[in-house]
Amino acid sequence: MLARATGNRVLVGIMETLNGLLVESRKLTLRQRGRPERSIKGHEAVIAALRRRDGDEAACAMLDHIEQIAELLPSKK
Repeated sequence: MLARATGNRVLVGIMETLNGLLVESRKLTLRQRGRPERSIKGHEAVIAALRRRDGDEAACAMLDHIEQIAELLPSKK
């Protein structure tokens, strides 16, 4: 939704591609106890920062959310 709100078709295309690639990681992480609720809280933190027009805080909230998810995924070394 955020990508669409920019009106930037390139960004929308990139996000659609990323969303397609993230389907499997979502399936894995959202099965974990409590994860759906934590995911919603992460998204709410981003939205709250955007409502305050605080881009830096929105970026930090999104990074925190992504890092939490990355910690749950199996490492591919």
